[in-house]
Amino acid sequence: MRREHVAHHGIGDGFDQFLALNERVLMSFASPILDFKDGQLGGRTYTTETVKTMDGQGMCSIGIYYERFAEVAGEWRFAWRHFDFCYF
Repeated sequence: MRREHVAHHGIGDGFDQFLALNERVLMSFASPILDFKDGQLGGRTYTTETVKTMDGQGMCSIGIYYERFAEVAGEWRFAWRHFDFCYF
C-alpha cells in the first residue's frame, strides 16, 4: 500500500482519513535522515505503527516516510510525503 500527499492540507487530510479507520494508533518514529541537495531539503523517516481497528483487530506495520520540505515564514513544513509499507 502506498499513500502520497501533497502540501500541508493534503497531508493532514490523508492522515485524518487513516485515523478515522482505527480506534487507536501508536506511531513510533526513528530519527529522520535528511538530505540537503541543490537547494532542496528532503528526507526519509522509518516508522512503526501499532493499530487497534474499529472492529478490535490488532495490526502492526513498518514503513518509510519519504519527505520533501519547504520553508514557509521561517519554518520548515512538509511539502510532500509518500509512505511505503515495508511489512504489514
